[in-house]
Amino acid sequence: IALFVTGDSLSRNQAQLVLRRNAIQSIFTAALGISSMLLFVSHREAVLLIVTITVGMVWLVRVNNRQRRTHDAYRATHQLGGQLRDSEDLTGSLQCIANETQLMLNASSAAVITFGANPQVVSAGEPFALPSVGDVVWERTVTNRQPVLLAAGATQRNARSYLRQHRVRDLVAAPLVRDDVAVGLVIAANHRYAADSFRSEDLELLAQVAMMSAVEVRNHDLIEQLRVEADQHLHDAQHDSLTGLPNRLGFTEAVESVLAEIEVVSDSTHPRRAALMFMDLNQFKSVNDSLGHHVGDALLVEIAHRLVSLLPTNWIGARLGGDEFAVIGTFVDDDEIDHFVDVLQHSIMQPIRCDGAVLNTSASIGVAVAPENGLTRLSLMRRADVAMYAAKGSGSRRFLKYQPEQENVTARQLELVADLRTALDHRQVEVCFQPRASLATGAVMGIEALARWNHPVSGPIAPDDFIPLAEQAGLIDQLTDLVVSEAVRVSRELADNGMGLEVSVNISARTLRDPQFPYRVFSLLAGDGSERHRDHPVRLKFEITEREIVLDSVTTNDVMRRLRDRGIRFSIDDFGTGYSSLAYLTQLAVDEVKIDKTFTAFVCESAHHRAIVKSVVDIAATIGLTVVAEGVEDQATWDMLSSLGCEEAQGYLLSRPLGVSDLQTWMQERSRSLAAIS
Repeated sequence: IALFVTGDSLSRNQAQLVLRRNAIQSIFTAALGISSMLLFVSHREAVLLIVTITVGMVWLVRVNNRQRRTHDAYRATHQLGGQLRDSEDLTGSLQCIANETQLMLNASSAAVITFGANPQVVSAGEPFALPSVGDVVWERTVTNRQPVLLAAGATQRNARSYLRQHRVRDLVAAPLVRDDVAVGLVIAANHRYAADSFRSEDLELLAQVAMMSAVEVRNHDLIEQLRVEADQHLHDAQHDSLTGLPNRLGFTEAVESVLAEIEVVSDSTHPRRAALMFMDLNQFKSVNDSLGHHVGDALLVEIAHRLVSLLPTNWIGARLGGDEFAVIGTFVDDDEIDHFVDVLQHSIMQPIRCDGAVLNTSASIGVAVAPENGLTRLSLMRRADVAMYAAKGSGSRRFLKYQPEQENVTARQLELVADLRTALDHRQVEVCFQPRASLATGAVMGIEALARWNHPVSGPIAPDDFIPLAEQAGLIDQLTDLVVSEAVRVSRELADNGMGLEVSVNISARTLRDPQFPYRVFSLLAGDGSERHRDHPVRLKFEITEREIVLDSVTTNDVMRRLRDRGIRFSIDDFGTGYSSLAYLTQLAVDEVKIDKTFTAFVCESAHHRAIVKSVVDIAATIGLTVVAEGVEDQATWDMLSSLGCEEAQGYLLSRPLGVSDLQTWMQERSRSLAAIS
């Protein structure tokens, strides 16, 4: 009744709790009061006893109330701890704290405020004005990290001013402290009972709640940090650090997901299928070897960017490692695959400018289709790989879909690598020689050493087939050493017979990056130190394809310098098919340019090709380089190249590659023929 009269109210549960707690105490107190009154009326001299009993009872009631409040505080904080353990997120935890704070302190309003990267404000009860930066509550709790009690009827001027400005009757607040820094605060305002106000016991209880809140915030921050780190580690584990694309692990999961999707989702009229593509860049190793790995990395990043920009919706691209990329996606019509590959290859073939060089590349692409070529990840990836290697080995066909017969092609390549290793170990790879001659006089100016492999079972294997295999299998240095050794031996043999000629040998950029290569060459040139070897020194020239020339490699420049110091010359082979421009010639430490047969073959029919040849000849003459035309197969081409100022020629019109004995015979006949003409 008193609460009703004063305007306060209790919930039904609160009223029942108050009645249970105070019923016995009220009955006992009433009985004691009546008994004391009767005793006082009948025996006034018992007043001292009555006063003593009354004081004692008041003390006992106060002690009991204090213990009860302490017990209630422990029970409430224990209950709050249990609720926090069951909370799944920080917002839910803060809401529990606000709700329990309101109940524990009999407050009309409560709130929890957190700062930092993810600030939050969670409240319970009636809305009220929260502290702001610079006011008295903020300064004491946040700046000074101290709890604050502003009781009703506060005597301090700043406290009264705060309560009046924020329109609250009383207030209690405590900071959430972590590592001596306030990370938030918990606050309660307006005691529920107008006749009462917050006390020091409430402040102590709120301080405990604030400690629990700070621990809860810290735990959630740690959990969030661990989750972010775990997500980052998972992302790093599944993505390529260079391109940002999924790596082999991430792509494996994508393939599994797509295959599961096409098994579950299927339309009877237009069933969905999945295409898995493997893509390998052509001549990427030459870019790394000749221009440096930083250029190779830039090329990979650009290719990845172009790939991602062209991917259809919901398709996934990945970099599996090295220069190998992969794509997985669903489709309905085969034309979708053909169109995507056409667009992708056209994009890849567009020139890429990097570090002063213009790179022109292409890709070999193999495709396996589910469910036709398999419905398991392993089978589909293996067959896409087989199709890609079949495309790479097919020459002009850069895109192939998987066919069962391709399995034999890939297996055959593995067999050839093993057989090539055996052939090199037993020096079963032969070296033939193709002469080159002066266009003006027809005189033989030199010979080029060419590797030839006659397989004991399969017969002759084309250089375009086994030399790339040697590079992929790491056998190119062994093959180069064999050819250089044979070239030196034949050069000496020809010199002994009065036919001393310059001998050319093709070498890869990888060989030029090997610091030990010059020492191996010098050892061969030194021979046995005899007078015979001193009288007939070997004239050696190394040919490097334009794609494999390096300007910024300290190692390569040093290797070339040491070789040139010993009189070895250098030639650019297949000029016009690589990355450089004509102006690039001025920066190269070379002596000769060999124009690729793709230009010389049509020099009679095409004015465009004649203009290209003439430009090369003019620039080469200006900077003192010899120009050799490759692939000359008829007299008309010979005459046209001569009229354009080209100095030397090499091709089938002059001679096919010959063995040593046949070469000597041919040269003797050539000498007699030229002598007869003169």
